[in-house]
Amino acid sequence: MSTHAQLSPSKRSRWALCPGSIREEAKYPDTGSGPAATDGTHSHTLLEKCILRACNVDFFVGTTLTDHEGDFIVDVDRATRVQTALDYIEKRKAEHNGLCRVLTETRVDPEHLLGRKDLSGTVDVQIVGGDVLELIDYKDGMGVVSAKGNLQLEQYAYGVLAGFKLPVNGAYPFSTVRMTIIQPKLALKGMKPITSHE
Repeated sequence: MSTHAQLSPSKRSRWALCPGSIREEAKYPDTGSGPAATDGTHSHTLLEKCILRACNVDFFVGTTLTDHEGDFIVDVDRATRVQTALDYIEKRKAEHNGLCRVLTETRVDPEHLLGRKDLSGTVDVQIVGGDVLELIDYKDGMGVVSAKGNLQLEQYAYGVLAGFKLPVNGAYPFSTVRMTIIQPKLALKGMKPITSHE
């Protein structure tokens, strides 16, 4: 069962372009996640567990994990995809000399800045170090998603900024917000699996 806000960041590319889609969608019952969404959820679960344990995916290969979509066995293909994200996170940590915080699956709500209660969402990964806030969205599909102009990441950014409870032009503790999409399967198409936009 979905716990997304009505105007969740993950649906923003649809409702921002077609506000009537929210009303229309409400007419149909939630039939649950399809196979691709379930697969993506499993990869997000593995990524979160690796970050929380500060370990590579090798630790989980062959084990059974459970999330709200059910049980799954961590196979080498999933592990390889998720390791792409972990390697990127480690690279960023090294650039900060380890002086950064890595947060995973953080609920954010832009209500303080945008004045609405139905825009919250969950950021896959945040890296906060120096004067840079980086928001990472992990995608496990093959459809190309760009970091530049990414409405979902922009809404997450508003949510993180709103958490400081500062005025719109407040003095935030960072000068740069970097938005990053990690999409390992794009490498199968000969494309870059990681894109960022500041």
